[in-house]
Amino acid sequence: MTPIFDSCGKVVGWLKDPFILEANHCVAFLAGEAVYAMKGTYLGRFRGGLFRDRDGGAVAFVDGAAGVAVSASAPHAVDPQILPVAPPSNAVAAPPGELVSWGLSWEEFVRA
Repeated sequence: MTPIFDSCGKVVGWLKDPFILEANHCVAFLAGEAVYAMKGTYLGRFRGGLFRDRDGGAVAFVDGAAGVAVSASAPHAVDPQILPVAPPSNAVAAPPGELVSWGLSWEEFVRA
């Protein structure tokens, strides 16, 4: 499984293609690049390691996503129901001017 990080670098879920999990239950799934809630609602897309909302704002990312910058001083609190992992190693490596624009929070995204 691949950890999913929010804009602060906190693990908010896991990607077990094609399913998106939180605390061992599915909250969404992928169909190609499209992301759908389990009830079938279109949530956004997953491309280049980034989850984006319907307006194109970044919501979360997986390790290796391009253009992601997370503050090194950001807290990395972990939900006790999700296994802890280290923040992605490349999260601060994006050049200026190429950073993603953040949209909804992860909770707003998966519960839309």
